[in-house]
Amino acid sequence: MMRKAIRMRAAIRGLLVWSILAAAPAARSEGEEGREAWTLAMCLEQARAASHRLAAAAHEVDRTDAAAREARAARLPTLDLVGTYAYASETMALRIGEFVPIDVPEVRFGDGNTYDLKLQASAPLYTGGALSSRARAEEAAARAAREDAASADLRLAQEVRRAFYTALGAEAQAEAARVAEGRMRRHLEEVEGAVRAGAASEERLVEALARLRSAEQVRIRQEGLARVEKLALGRLTGAPAREIEPAAELGVSLFDGGAPPDTAAPGRPELGALSERAARSEHLARAAKGAYYPSLAAQAAYHRAKPGVDAIDNEWMDYGTVGVTLSWSLWEWGARADRVRQARAAARGIEEQRAELEEAYRSAARTARVRLSAAAEQEAKAAERIDLGNRRRLLVEGRYRQGAATESEYLDAEDDLAAAEIDRAQARAAVRLAEADLLYALGR
Repeated sequence: MMRKAIRMRAAIRGLLVWSILAAAPAARSEGEEGREAWTLAMCLEQARAASHRLAAAAHEVDRTDAAAREARAARLPTLDLVGTYAYASETMALRIGEFVPIDVPEVRFGDGNTYDLKLQASAPLYTGGALSSRARAEEAAARAAREDAASADLRLAQEVRRAFYTALGAEAQAEAARVAEGRMRRHLEEVEGAVRAGAASEERLVEALARLRSAEQVRIRQEGLARVEKLALGRLTGAPAREIEPAAELGVSLFDGGAPPDTAAPGRPELGALSERAARSEHLARAAKGAYYPSLAAQAAYHRAKPGVDAIDNEWMDYGTVGVTLSWSLWEWGARADRVRQARAAARGIEEQRAELEEAYRSAARTARVRLSAAAEQEAKAAERIDLGNRRRLLVEGRYRQGAATESEYLDAEDDLAAAEIDRAQARAAVRLAEADLLYALGR
């Protein structure tokens, strides 16, 4: 009875294992249904199309363009249609009887109601340069907004490149872990056969099984990290709930021809934006300085009014007016000087920010080159480790077949090779990330 129960438990255990193995491919295919393989160019295209940041930058460009057009329009003539009504409780009256002894009726000018509908054209003639300077300031703001949009696109490209190669490197490490697990699984099958043939001890089987479980843990961890990075790539490309499979060779450089660029791209947008903002502040200073001078404007209007200019008849009439307005602020307690001082101080502050940012990008480019060089050296050393690990594994395997090496020695060689393969995948990804950082530092 005891032997029958043991055989029954073994049969149930075998059935459960077979069920799990049979269900694994189906579960894997379901998990892969939500994944898509995209190249870096596809990821960049989709990220640009789905980016809220770029959309906000485009709206800001539209806003500043509209503001620049509005500022230019302020220098042009305007045409207004104006209607007014007013009632006066008292009106002008002429009482001749108070001066001569004659009974003359009182003459009133109007009835207190005044109606005026006019079509008026106005044009600024001179403002001391205030309007033209404000228009130039808004045009500089519009150019700065365009530079900001280019800067946002550059930052997005950097983020997508890093996410792409981080996911690609994580997948390469997961693949290396799967290969190592496969080797360990095949070795376990050999040990199981040897145990059944009586050529190996139960201890060797337990040790091989423990190493296989360790390899499985590494594989599960690396696959989990790879999925997380693929989801991060999906978020950047407008699909936050989808895993994007990066389709590229991890060993292929991001640089054309494989060599890093020698110089930065001309016209870094972040620096251009600050230059335009400094120019805007200078234009605003000149606009504020225009308040020291008088302003002159001309008006011409066509009126349809009652009583118009003939208050005695008090009838509807048509007439025109032409005039010039001169305005000159003589004293404002230093307010004009303070406005000029504020604008010029803002310009100087922006110029200092630009100088600091330019130095930061120059330093970042140098730092990125150093990191790229170090990452390339680490990749070369990782490749050498794999060669040495393969040689060591073959040597240990030869001694193991002859019974001159222990199970632990063989498994240690397998573990070292697996770690070297994972490290090389990580080192290759680090090189690609360093290349992406260098491209961003150079404004490319």
